[in-house]
Amino acid sequence: MRNDKEIIKFLKRPESSEEGYHSLLQLFSYSFYKFDVIKNNYECDAVFHDFLLKNIFHNKTFFLFLHSSDEKDIMPYLKKMIRNFLINLRNKTIRKGTDLSLDETLNDDSNDTFADMLKNERVSHELIFEAKSILSIFLNTLTEKNKRILCQYLYSKKYQFISGISRDAFDKAVERTKKKVQEIVEQNKLSFDSIKVFFDYIYVSEVCEKMRLNNGDSDEK
Repeated sequence: MRNDKEIIKFLKRPESSEEGYHSLLQLFSYSFYKFDVIKNNYECDAVFHDFLLKNIFHNKTFFLFLHSSDEKDIMPYLKKMIRNFLINLRNKTIRKGTDLSLDETLNDDSNDTFADMLKNERVSHELIFEAKSILSIFLNTLTEKNKRILCQYLYSKKYQFISGISRDAFDKAVERTKKKVQEIVEQNKLSFDSIKVFFDYIYVSEVCEKMRLNNGDSDEK
């Protein structure tokens, strides 16, 4: 029988619970066969260890979530991670899928605020946490020019975040910035859902609006 408490114990301290390891493998194996990953000639144990290495132990966002959340919130989040990982593996379109989701997200003209996100019952506690974590990752990784290029690209109102650049140069800068964003997504193993929440609710209101207001601009001007 699967023991969720031992799974959480194993996730926090891998050397502390062999039972947690086997319980997590049992959970993973159930989804592995459910999503027909076996048809693509993958061995369950090998895929499980790859998941542990890349998506659990080297995942900064998950580490923060794991050590700051209530235990009742951890297992639903973990199950979602497993499901997304296996669906991507089954379809063999991890990179393509990320690119498509990223383009769709960046092309979304939503300027909702963080307060709007908190009111949206469809946005889970786990996604809110992950999306908030993403903000610090982007702020520490993107250059000031990257941030302004993204704001110019995403902002639905008329405002100039970057000047002295031709349309052609701007379009090329957007593509370079998108690639940078893509690298951040892949290096930090960020989920599609969390990236969508981040760009739908956080980036424009927490980065672009603050940048605009710091320049002394307001809607009345």
